[in-house]
Amino acid sequence: MPGYNHYADCPCGWCVKFGVGGGRPVFDAVAANAHVILKERNYKEESYASCFVNPNARCPVCGAAVFFYSNSYGSRVFFDDLGHPWPKHGCTDRGRGYSIRTPARDYPAVRRRKRGEIAEVFNNLAILRADPRVQHRERHSEDPASVFIVDAVVRRGFANYVRATELVGGDGEVAYFRFDSAKVEPRVGDVFSTDGLTLSFRDLESDMVGRFKVSMIAVNDFQAMFE
Repeated sequence: MPGYNHYADCPCGWCVKFGVGGGRPVFDAVAANAHVILKERNYKEESYASCFVNPNARCPVCGAAVFFYSNSYGSRVFFDDLGHPWPKHGCTDRGRGYSIRTPARDYPAVRRRKRGEIAEVFNNLAILRADPRVQHRERHSEDPASVFIVDAVVRRGFANYVRATELVGGDGEVAYFRFDSAKVEPRVGDVFSTDGLTLSFRDLESDMVGRFKVSMIAVNDFQAMFE
């Protein structure tokens, strides 16, 4: 049984108990190094998003690595993972009856890791034979979708035209979308996920997760909205 804050295969004397019981333990230096690198990169276990995005905060209650998001309307939330179903971190989820409020301090915005860091995370997960996509599927019963952050938006009636930069999945490209909504109005800085057919995000004012049919549009069609 590993010690507190130790990995399951930690080779320290407390965990392994050298000289006690059966055969001599085998120390896997490559796997141990992979664990160290993932910890240094602040990889959040069982989070597909943290392969691409560095968790930008720590829970003020339990100290877990989390994704902090806020908007210009004063809403603040800690997520365990980015993307549908947008799981909020339990320690600060007032919807579950917790009384602890999310602090108002400033946190850095969520940002995509550099390409070399993303490759390093995946290489070390491969060494540990861990597949975050499978872990996400087992946890949420669906494949992880791409996650984007809104750079610009134009609303015409119920139609929303959005330019967004990819945070999770792919190569971090800029893409253009259209979706219709009667009440929901996306804003610059909003984070949403999409599987190419639907678009999903959590509205922090209503605390509801919304899903809408989405289509890709050409850059010229988006630019034409400003003419």
